[in-house]
Amino acid sequence: IKQGGDEALILAAMQGAVFAGGGDYPANEFIIGSGVDALLCRYKAGRRKLTKNDQLTLEWAGVFHHYHAPMMRTVLTGKVSKRHQELFDAARAALLAVEKAMTPANTFGDVFDAHARTMESHGLTKHRLNACGYSVGARFTPSWMDMPMFY
Repeated sequence: IKQGGDEALILAAMQGAVFAGGGDYPANEFIIGSGVDALLCRYKAGRRKLTKNDQLTLEWAGVFHHYHAPMMRTVLTGKVSKRHQELFDAARAALLAVEKAMTPANTFGDVFDAHARTMESHGLTKHRLNACGYSVGARFTPSWMDMPMFY
């Protein structure tokens, strides 16, 4: 992944690695977005080539016998900006808060509230999504997510 990298070739390599490892098709499409679509977090049609200072968002799953292991990553082709670092710090704090809230005594709502409080404390209320996670298992199209999501 670098300047000039083609989103189509990146997707092909990712899915190819799953197949080469004995895996299956995922229950939903791999998500890729860069440029203006870097924060879309949804599948979209169309591909582009990465620029010198781009942000690429990837969400995919390794799949074996319909069991999914999803991952999400953000990759930069340029230098980390101050804003990137601020957002990373907020995301890391939110992840730690969510992990701490994941106990048998807490509900999905309690977990989401930990996420929301952390994002709010970093001044990111208007940027947070209305869900902060989901469970997975043996899933079939159209989604690898088990309901309910963490709302």
